Amino acid sequence: MKRLRPRIVPLNPAQAEQLRTILALIVRRAAGRVDTARVWAELAEQHGATLHFVNGTHHLNIAGIAATCTSCTAGVIAAWVRAARRRLAQAGEQA
Repeated sequence: MKRLRPRIVPLNPAQAEQLRTILALIVRRAAGRVDTARVWAELAEQHGATLHFVNGTHHLNIAGIAATCTSCTAGVIAAWVRAARRRLAQAGEQA
């Protein structure tokens, strides 16, 4: 049986720029040791991020990129950063 590859939808320039902006914000806040709750509030306010805790799992969605983590909010933000960087790399964009 032939293995199907997931379809990768190209990012338009605005989407790529939005991901880079959000990534830069998260990295700056992490470097400044800003509290995770403040980072989360800023992401929700400025970028429409949604965070849910369902059945022991944190679910984060920002700019069409979703991530999950069972440990903590900081963990789900780190998972989202990895997913966003992967998405930019798949599209041939620089993170």
